[in-house]
Amino acid sequence: MGMYDELICEIALPVKGLEGEVFQTKSLPCPSLDLFKIGEDKQLYEQEYDVVDRSDPDAEGILRLAGMATRTNKRFVKNNFTGEIRFYTYIETESGSQRFEFSSYFIDGRLKAILQIREGAAEGLFAGKPFDASISDESSRDDGINKEQDDD
Repeated sequence: MGMYDELICEIALPVKGLEGEVFQTKSLPCPSLDLFKIGEDKQLYEQEYDVVDRSDPDAEGILRLAGMATRTNKRFVKNNFTGEIRFYTYIETESGSQRFEFSSYFIDGRLKAILQIREGAAEGLFAGKPFDASISDESSRDDGINKEQDDD
């Protein structure tokens, strides 16, 4: 499985219905269960935090570890990453689990484009039209998640 980071998007994605989802990514250097977000301003942010020890000194065994690295004073700061970030999630539907994966491109922390990676596409190939991050109209978005299965 391996380590990963999490990513939330405050912008519209190329597929409707994924608002509020937390995505996983292994694209950023040194994945360590950190949280990133693409803000409404199309800027990449990274959550910084302080770590405090809130463990119980009287606990025994493995329970002594609980609370040792508690994250406090959480805040988002700009991240000037340049490159590609791929992120994905799985949504449970009536017909099973559906994977949604995207490829996003940043220059100095600013989002330039997001593309949906279609299931079954060859590595490095994208299906559908690119989603220009500077366009905010709904016409460039897919219809969304297929939560129902047609029995035609």
